[in-house]
Amino acid sequence: MIDKKKILIFGENGQVGRELQKTCVPLGEIVVVGSKEANFCEPDRLSEVLLREKPGVIINAAAYTTVDKAESEPELAMQINGIAVGAIARIAKEIDALLIHYSTDYVFEGRKELPYVETDEVCPINVYGKTKRCGEEEIISSGCAYFIFRISWIYSEENSSFSSKMLNLGQKNEVLRVVSDQIGAPTWARTVAEVTAQILRQSKAYQQENQGIFHLCAAGAGSWYEFAREILKDLAVEVVPIPSAEYPTPAQRPRNSQLCCDKIREVFAIDLPDWREAYRQMCQCKS
Repeated sequence: MIDKKKILIFGENGQVGRELQKTCVPLGEIVVVGSKEANFCEPDRLSEVLLREKPGVIINAAAYTTVDKAESEPELAMQINGIAVGAIARIAKEIDALLIHYSTDYVFEGRKELPYVETDEVCPINVYGKTKRCGEEEIISSGCAYFIFRISWIYSEENSSFSSKMLNLGQKNEVLRVVSDQIGAPTWARTVAEVTAQILRQSKAYQQENQGIFHLCAAGAGSWYEFAREILKDLAVEVVPIPSAEYPTPAQRPRNSQLCCDKIREVFAIDLPDWREAYRQMCQCKS
């Protein structure tokens, strides 16, 4: 028998996964599954866990997120972001569970001038984006009940996030050169987790007509350069804007990663905070 109050979370050590373990506690029994118990390279193991636990809600916050490395490890990235996601979706359908999955702004090529809406044509320009789009397609074709939340530019207090890296570099250097021609919305991992929990609290979330793909990111927009300036504003470091051409990477990035979040506001009456406001809130929580 399916336990509608049981929430199973994949991705215990990720930025969003860590926050979900806090925000979802009031919603019911939380089962957190790590990579040792459920290896995404072994889909059968994923099925075993889900069939044993039979949760009412599955939240997949696990992913291969090393964008540049994915260019040299396309099979591994596809296994984790595409094939394994399909296995989870098919079991979700079998046990009648609601699946929540996090995708990315990188499913778009980034040439549009305005923020992308959920119905815009996808056209990923790097391996990471292609594998994440594959995961979306696997979920849609499975026939399960689902939310796909496309998120962007995730950061947190963790050392691996952009904000922490900038702070570390700012303490060691007098000048930092940061890309200024890629635009998006830096989004605190806690914001993503809190919105997820807010939606799960609403009864309408369990009605098929309210499910599907939603964009979920902070309000406003800025470049990596602007984000770096916000992070380093209290340090004596000069931040210099540079074009992407001066900072070549193995994976091509979309120039425009802005996501329109009107749909999530219209369906669930949720307003996303401005990215600067959210970043300052994170800093206050740390102090």
